[in-house]
Amino acid sequence: MVSYISTISAASAVATSWCAVRSLWLAVFVAASFSAAGVVAAAGGASPHHPSTAEHGSGTHAVEVETGVWMEYSSASSIFRDLGGLQPRAASSWALRPATTTTHQFDGGTVDYSTADAVLSGNANMAIPRRGFNVAGVKNNGSGWQNEGPGRVEGSGLKLRKSLVDVLVVMFATAARHSLKEHFDSSARTFQSLAGLRQLRRELKGITYKALRGRAWDLAPSGAIGVVLRFGGLGARNGKGQHELLVVTASLVGHNVVTACSAEERCLGEGGCSMHAPMVDALEKVRRAMGVRMDDLFLVLQAPLKTGRLEAGRGVLYGEKTCVVRNGNSSWPFSAVRCTRGGSWVCLSCRTGDGTCGHAGAAVAAAKANLEGLEDSTESDVDKEVDDEERLLAEAGLSAAGAAGDQVATGAVELPPHLPGATEPLLPVNRFKWSPRSAAPRHLVPPLVAQKERADLMRALRDPSRLVRYAAGALCPYCLVGREATTPIEYKKGSVEFEDGVVPATVETWRCHQCLFRVLPDGKSRGVIFHSCYTVYSEAFLFEVAVNLARNGSSVHSASYLREAFTELHTGSKYPLASKRMRTVKILRSAVLLYLALVIKGLPYDTVSCATCRRADGSYAIVSFDGLQLGYRVKYKISFNRTDIKVHAVSRASLVPCMITDEAVSKAIGLVLSVKKEVVATKSSKAITTVTAMRGHVMALALLLGNVVVDGVDKSFAGDKPHMDGRSGERGWDPMVDGGASPQLVAFLRGVFDVRTAARSIALTIEAAAAELRRRVPVALMRRVHALAVELPPHPAIPPPASVVAGGGDGSSSRDATLQAGDEKRGRKRALHAVDRASGSTSSSLSEFSSGSDVCSSEDDDGFDLPRPIPKPAEEVWERDAPLLAYAEALEEPALATTGGAMGAARLLSLSLPLLPHIPSTAASALKVMEFVRAVVVDPVFVWAPQGCWVAIDEVVAVLRSERFSVPALASVLGLPLVAEQRLLRGAVACLGPGLAVDPNLRVLLADVLSALKGRVAEYNKWVGDTDSAAVLDGQALDSLRNNMAAAHPLHTFSHKEYTDAWLLPPASVAAYRSVYSEYTDQWDDYLRTGVWAPGLRVLRPMPGFSGAATANTDLPSCRHEMGKENSHTGGTVGVFCSCAHPKCIGVMVLTGSESQRMPLEFVAQRFVKMPLTTVYDFACATLKSALVRLPYLARLVALRCDRLHWRENHTDCSAAMSPDSFVSLDGVNTSSCEERNALSRRQQHHLRQMKQDQFITFTVYQQVLANAVAMHRDNKTLGESCKWPEWYRRTHVDVSQADRV
Repeated sequence: MVSYISTISAASAVATSWCAVRSLWLAVFVAASFSAAGVVAAAGGASPHHPSTAEHGSGTHAVEVETGVWMEYSSASSIFRDLGGLQPRAASSWALRPATTTTHQFDGGTVDYSTADAVLSGNANMAIPRRGFNVAGVKNNGSGWQNEGPGRVEGSGLKLRKSLVDVLVVMFATAARHSLKEHFDSSARTFQSLAGLRQLRRELKGITYKALRGRAWDLAPSGAIGVVLRFGGLGARNGKGQHELLVVTASLVGHNVVTACSAEERCLGEGGCSMHAPMVDALEKVRRAMGVRMDDLFLVLQAPLKTGRLEAGRGVLYGEKTCVVRNGNSSWPFSAVRCTRGGSWVCLSCRTGDGTCGHAGAAVAAAKANLEGLEDSTESDVDKEVDDEERLLAEAGLSAAGAAGDQVATGAVELPPHLPGATEPLLPVNRFKWSPRSAAPRHLVPPLVAQKERADLMRALRDPSRLVRYAAGALCPYCLVGREATTPIEYKKGSVEFEDGVVPATVETWRCHQCLFRVLPDGKSRGVIFHSCYTVYSEAFLFEVAVNLARNGSSVHSASYLREAFTELHTGSKYPLASKRMRTVKILRSAVLLYLALVIKGLPYDTVSCATCRRADGSYAIVSFDGLQLGYRVKYKISFNRTDIKVHAVSRASLVPCMITDEAVSKAIGLVLSVKKEVVATKSSKAITTVTAMRGHVMALALLLGNVVVDGVDKSFAGDKPHMDGRSGERGWDPMVDGGASPQLVAFLRGVFDVRTAARSIALTIEAAAAELRRRVPVALMRRVHALAVELPPHPAIPPPASVVAGGGDGSSSRDATLQAGDEKRGRKRALHAVDRASGSTSSSLSEFSSGSDVCSSEDDDGFDLPRPIPKPAEEVWERDAPLLAYAEALEEPALATTGGAMGAARLLSLSLPLLPHIPSTAASALKVMEFVRAVVVDPVFVWAPQGCWVAIDEVVAVLRSERFSVPALASVLGLPLVAEQRLLRGAVACLGPGLAVDPNLRVLLADVLSALKGRVAEYNKWVGDTDSAAVLDGQALDSLRNNMAAAHPLHTFSHKEYTDAWLLPPASVAAYRSVYSEYTDQWDDYLRTGVWAPGLRVLRPMPGFSGAATANTDLPSCRHEMGKENSHTGGTVGVFCSCAHPKCIGVMVLTGSESQRMPLEFVAQRFVKMPLTTVYDFACATLKSALVRLPYLARLVALRCDRLHWRENHTDCSAAMSPDSFVSLDGVNTSSCEERNALSRRQQHHLRQMKQDQFITFTVYQQVLANAVAMHRDNKTLGESCKWPEWYRRTHVDVSQADRV
C-alpha cells in the first residue's frame, strides 16, 4: 500500500507545483515517475497486510476495496478548512511566498492557499511579478490605477475653458476698439485708449480671431454687453455637466460689476454668477489698458448696442447654429438655443420642452428672417430703421396706428415674385416692413449682359480696388412714383455671389415717400438677382445651378457644398486677395427659388406651347395626360383656390350605352373573348368570388346557349323587371331581361359563332366556384353547367345557306361567282398536292433522275464512269392557293390572304369563339372578328363614333342592307376614309366578307348589330335627359344661369346639363369668364394658389368639380391601373403634353389628393377653346366612364384613347377599341410622350419629396419648361445643329437683335 500512497502523494505534489506556478514539464515528469513506480508495485510488489479500515491523520482514511487492495482518501474540508470550496490562490515561488499565504502539508507535499475573506477584501498581497514588469500599471486592489496614464496628446488649438480670461479680454478689447473708432471723436484721449488696447491685443496674440470664429461672439447685436461662448461643437453639455453654449452679460450697478449668464444658477442671488470672477478680471484688464474708469469703459461698450433688441422674446442669430433669445432683466437675461444636425432648434434653458418652448420658436423665426434677407447678424440695420418708422410715417402723412388698419382694410398683401407687378398705382399703405427684392421677369437663359456682369465680378474679385455699385431704382413698384428730392439715398453694404466667390458691393436704396417701401435696383439690366439689399446673386450663376438641379438631379445642398469646396481649392491662387465668405445654403436655396419664379413669370409663349401641334385658336387636336407619382409631404399641403362648379353624376349612365348593361355578364363573355389570355375548353378562367360574378357567368352561359328545357318547356328564369329598372332582389337569370343584353347581339353570337368552347370555359369557371355560391343558382341551370363540364356538347345543326349549296344566291354577282370558282379550283389543287405528298414524294423524285438502280454505278464501253446527275432544286411554292385569296385581294384584307400554315391551323382550333363552318375564315381573320365582337360586348357604343360621327356605321349598314349587295360594293365602302379610319370595324367586316357574299342571313345579323349600336345612343340620351344637338341659350338666359351658378353655395351641386348649357355650348373667352369670376387668382393664373400651371391655355370656364366618390353605379373603373395615391406624400402631379416627336409640356396639375381619371376632363373643360379631337390617357377607359356619368357632352365629342405602352400591359377588361393602333389617324402620334417626359422628372425625386408645396410646384414647373426648351432646340433645323440649346435659345428668344446681326 505504500506504493499507492506514494502515487497519491506524487499527484498532490504535482497539484502543489502547478498552483505554485512551477514548471509544467517538471510537474509532468514527477507525476509520471511516481505513477510508474505505483504500477510496478501493484503488479507484483510485496506489501504488508492491512486491516479493512484504517485512519491516517486527521480526515484521512484507508479502505480495503478488494483483498490486498486498499484505497486511501481525504475529505476536501479537512484539507481546505478556511477556503470553503474556493480554489487556492496562486503563489509566485517557494522562497518568496507572501506572509498571508498559509501552507498546508499533506502526505509529504504542501498546498498554499489564502482565505476567501482576504481575497475578496483586497488585503491579500500580490505575488511578486517577474523581472521587468511595471508595477505602476497594476490596478490597486480594485480601486483604480495607481497613477494616471499619459493620455492622448492634446491639440494645439484654443482651449476655451482654460484660456477663458484671455478670451474675454480679447473680446472686450476688440469691442471697445471698434466702438472708439466708429462712435467717438479723434481726441488725444481716444488715441491713448486705442494705443493701450493695441498693446494689450499684442500681448494676447496667441488668441487669434480665426480660432475664435464660430466659438465666441460679442453680445452687442442683442443689445447687451457680454459674450456668447461656444465651448464644444456638439451637444448641450459635456461629460461633467457643464454648458457647451453659454451667454454671459455684464452691467454696472453703481460702482459694482454685476454679471449674469444663461445657466440654471441664480446669478442675482446670494451665490452670484459663476462667471463673475473671470468677467470682472477681463474688464479690469481692459480698463487698465485704456486708462479709464470702469463707468467710462461701460460707456464705450454701450455705444454700439442695439437697444431695440432688448425686447423680450427677440431672437438674434450668431453664426448658423446659435441663437440668443432675450428674457428680461432677471438672473437669466438670455437663453441660448442651438441648431441640431437635423435642422431643429433646441433650447438649453427649457429642459422639459426644449423643442416646443417660446425660445425655440423665436429661434425659428430669427432663422427664417435671416433666410429671407430681413436680418443679418453682422451687417443689418433693420433696428435702426425701426426707430425711424414713426418719423417716416409722419412725413408720409400716415399714422402708425392707422397704417395697419388701412393695410387690412384695403386687402394689401405682399405679393409673391411670380405674379405680375402693378400696372396702376396702388393705395399708399404702410409697406415699411415689406421685403424688397428683384421683381422683373427673367429670361430662361441669361442674356449677354449677365455674362458680362459675371466677367466684371471676376475682375473685382481679383482686384479689390475695383468697386461694384448698383444704382437705385427709378420708381416705387407699388405707387409708381419716383424719389422725392428730400428723400436721401441710403447706401447698403451688400455682397454679390457667383460661382467663384463673393464680391463686396454698394447698393443704393431709397424709401418711397408714400408707402415707405424700400426701393432697390431690380438688377435685370445688370444681370443680377437681388435677394435683399444685402445679398445679390449673379443671374448666370443661378441659371447654372438651376439647370444642374433640373437636368442632373443634384440637390441645392450638394451644389452649394461643391461650390464651396471648389472655391477653397482655387481661390488662393486665382483670387489671393479675396476675403469675403459665402452665405449659407439656406439663403442660396431661397435665391434659387426667387430666380425660378422670375423665370417662370417671364416665359415667352413659344416656350409654353408647341408650334407643331397647336391649332389656330391655341388649342390642340391631340393632347396627352399622365400622372407622375412624385409628391411632397402631406404635412406641407395647403388648400388650393380653384374656382369650380359642383356637378353631380347621373347614376348608372355608363351602363346604358353598352350592348350588355350588366357589367358582370359583359365581363364574363369578354374574358373568354380576350386575345391576351389563353381560353380553352379544358380549364376555367378567372375565379368567381362574389354573387354578382356568379350571376353574370350563369347569364353569360344562357346568352350563348339559350334557355334550358325543363319538362319539355323552355324556361328562362327571368326576373319581374328589366335590369335597369329593377332592384337586385327582383333580378332573375335571363341574359336579356336581367342582364340587359341586346337581342341583336344575342342573335349575332348564336348565329355566327361556334359557342361551345366559350360555353364550356364559362361552365368550368362556375364549377370551380365555392359551393355557397353555386347553391344560389337554380337547379336546372346548374344541371346544364354540370353537363357542359363533363362533356362538350355537339354543335347544333345549322343548315348552310342556299347560296353555298346551289353555288350562288340572292344578291351575288358574276364577280362573286368567279371568286367562288377560283376558290374551288385552288381547293382541288391543294387536295391533289396533299395526295401526292401522302403517296411518297421520295420515290417519285428518284424516278425523275434515274431509270434503274444500277445506272449510277455502271460503266460505259470506254471504261469511263458516268457522272452522278445533279438534282434540280425544289421550286419555292408561295401560298398562292389560299382559299380566300381572291377575297383578300378584292377587299384589301391581308388576314384573308393566308391560312397561316400549321401554326394558323393550330390557332384556328384553339379559338374560344370560332366562326361556324359555313362561314369561310382563316386564323387571322377569325381573330379580327373576335376582337370586334369583344369591343361590341365590353365597351360603350361611343367608341364606334369618334367625335360623335356615325358615318362609318351608317355606310356599312347601308351596303349590308342593299338589295344589290356585292363584294365590289362592300370593298368601295370599306375604302371610304371614315370607314378605313376604324381598323376594328373595317377589319371585321372585311374578314366576314366571304361569308357575307354567300350568306344573306349573316348580312342581316351584322347589320342589326351595327344598327343596335346607334339605338343604344338614343336610349342613353333619354336616360341622361340630353340630346346630341342642344340649343345654345340666348344672352339674358345665359347670363342669369352663369350668375346663379357663381352665387350658389360652394357645396351646391348642378346637373351636367346646366353646366353644359352655361359654359360648354356657348363660345368661350377670357373676357366672358372674368365678367362672372373676377378673382385675381384666376385672372393672373396664379399657379401657386390654384395648383394648375398652363400659361398657354388661359382659364375660360370654371372647372367642373365632380362631386361624389366613384361607385359601381357611377364611374368605378373596371380595369386595374396603379395611380398616384396620397399617404405620407401627396399623389404627385398630372402633366399635359402635346404628341409630336419632341413633346412639350403645356400644363401641370398638382394633385390635391390621389390621382383620378376625372382630371383630363377637368383640364379640357376649363381651358380649351375648342375641345380636342382625341385625349390620350393611360386610364382612358375609366375616363370615358366618368364622362358618360358626369359630362355626356364631352363623352360624345372627345375620343378617349389609352397610350400604347399601358394598353399592352395592364388593360384586360376593356377592348382594342381603346388602343390608338385601332385608328388610322393616330398612326405616328407619340402617345407615350408623357411617359418620356415624366421619366426625366424621376431623377429629382430624392429632393423633390422633401420640398414644401410652393417650392415643389415652382421647381416642377421650371423643370418642364427647361425640357420644353430642349425639345424646341431639337425641332429646330438650322441653328440647332450648330450650337447647343442654351446658346440657340439666347439667340432666338433673348438677344434677338444680336441674333439678327449674326
